[in-house]
Amino acid sequence: MTTKIMYLVRHGDVDYETENYSLSKEGIAQAERLGHWLNKHHYPMPQIVASSDRPRAVQTAQTLARSLGYKLNLIKTNREPEKVQQYGELNPYHDYNGLSLSQSVDFIIDNALQERNLPPKLENQGAVTQVDWQGKQASIVAFRKFIDELMVSQDVALCVSHSNILKLVFQNMFELLDFKMFPVDCPNTAITVLIRADNPGSAWHINALFSTEHRL
Repeated sequence: MTTKIMYLVRHGDVDYETENYSLSKEGIAQAERLGHWLNKHHYPMPQIVASSDRPRAVQTAQTLARSLGYKLNLIKTNREPEKVQQYGELNPYHDYNGLSLSQSVDFIIDNALQERNLPPKLENQGAVTQVDWQGKQASIVAFRKFIDELMVSQDVALCVSHSNILKLVFQNMFELLDFKMFPVDCPNTAITVLIRADNPGSAWHINALFSTEHRL
């Protein structure tokens, strides 16, 4: 029986002194270490990678893919024009530590992998999982719809997202406790591994939740 595997990753550490909240040097190193850890433990390689359209998520996906020895082939994006103007075009991909990246994996940038319609005062301030805002339920529905549709044609996928929406989605999927009592933090580059059988209606099971073993 075929098994479906979904990797859900929070972006790396952010340099909040940068205009676009790009990854810090430590954030880049975190993403690199995660890629090496996946290789070391022989996790199946993703057939497709996706991220939100925020620079810190895109850069995490880029760096992680390079550390796995892949280059990303952008096949779809719904980046809003104002985001392109604000963040600039994505940087071209470069070889990783002199490696020739002959293999490529398809890449999708989609804002379904981030919170929607946050009040301005909450944007990029974190800790909004316990706050009601217009669009919270729509954010959860959009995220789940995206990953469900992604896994129809893929056996292994990796998505880079953000701590608030990841916690909300897991609460929705697995009926976890209220987030005031949520037992696990979601540090930078924490990875969650979900597994399910390739049968219609099969439930996802948590293989690892917000693991940071690669950072030890």
